[in-house]
Amino acid sequence: MEIFRFETIDSTFVEAGRRMRELSDGAYLFASREQTAGRGQGTHSFYSPRDNGIYATLLLVGDYADVCMPAFSSKLGPFATVTITNAVLDACSDFDQRLGIKWQNDLLLDGKKYGGVITAVTVKEGKLTTIRIGFGINTGYADMPDELRGRVTTLGLDPEDTEKLMIEIADRLCNHLPEVKQEELYNEYVKYCTTPGRNIMLPDGRCATAISIASDFSLIYSVEGKRPEFTNTTAGLIIL
Repeated sequence: MEIFRFETIDSTFVEAGRRMRELSDGAYLFASREQTAGRGQGTHSFYSPRDNGIYATLLLVGDYADVCMPAFSSKLGPFATVTITNAVLDACSDFDQRLGIKWQNDLLLDGKKYGGVITAVTVKEGKLTTIRIGFGINTGYADMPDELRGRVTTLGLDPEDTEKLMIEIADRLCNHLPEVKQEELYNEYVKYCTTPGRNIMLPDGRCATAISIASDFSLIYSVEGKRPEFTNTTAGLIIL
């Protein structure tokens, strides 16, 4: 795995997208000490102050990307969140029973967000040609903006441990991807996901209750106890 390091950048996820057509087959990690326009799910941003976290994107190109059918792209987010959660738990054993996942790709510690995942793939002639997995994790102690306080938290790691965790996560994402088994991934995701049972607000303004996670990782919910419905996007969805 080749690592590209930056002092500051708009977004490691965007940079990986800019570079992917010029890179040969292989695995690449883009990492920066700071992001000025960190990407989150949908139109959300990820606050990325200098030396306060892991701001990284793993890029797999060519044969490294074509490790499974294109349909697997819908499972990349769950795969990444489960992989990161397990890596954090191994690095910080005192977080046992305190880690969780908010549907679909938010990473939780004591119910507060400490990180998130964003993914993208490209497909050509039925083959995956690139996979991008971006992950942002709060590890330092910088003050958060007022609008984030109370909703986000940090792992509280020093720079050396932060670096070790970033490399460990990238290695696991790269090496475990070809071995993913649907049933095992689903069971682990459901074990960590805290969204079922929560009240949610749908994009159309209706209130509903999250029931469970479907086998394709979509969210099953019910409005006023009526027949269950499904959604596979977080756009406009609010977890209450």
